[in-house]
Amino acid sequence: MAKGGWTVMQRRKDGSVRFNRTWTEYVEGFGDLEGDYWLGLNHIHRLTKDGSQIYIHLQHYNGTWLYAHYKDFTVNNAATAYKMNIDKYGFEGTTPDILGSHDNMKFSTYDRDNDNERYSCSVHYGGSGWWFDRCYRLNPNGRYNYEQMGGLAYYSGSAFYMKNSVIKLKRNKHC
Repeated sequence: MAKGGWTVMQRRKDGSVRFNRTWTEYVEGFGDLEGDYWLGLNHIHRLTKDGSQIYIHLQHYNGTWLYAHYKDFTVNNAATAYKMNIDKYGFEGTTPDILGSHDNMKFSTYDRDNDNERYSCSVHYGGSGWWFDRCYRLNPNGRYNYEQMGGLAYYSGSAFYMKNSVIKLKRNKHC
């Protein structure tokens, strides 16, 4: 689960696990540590509540890997619907700022709509769970091997569909 202090929060590598899941499943976590995997919102909250970094690796279908690294990432508790916060100024990477529009958003699933759109972004984009706003810049839990709306993708002027993703967390050291 952790390498060099990093904990895998999410992995998509072979499509063996479906990510169109209920709220409860996203809270508890699912999948296989060595394969497709979601850590679970309760665990993510515990790891990030005192401040952490998030490192997002995305692989294009052509084999190219891109990354986004945010130096300050937190997920609040269940009472806030696991609201996510980032420091947009602590961003570096080879992708555009793919989490900025998700900042301060509550987590949504197809059975618990917390986004800012008039319809459910989760339902509209294949049932995946994420911190949707109107609807996404990043959808790492979208349909696997699906190069259409609702697939694993990020958006920057147009959709860029991804073959694989790995999202890792690391607690920030406090003096």
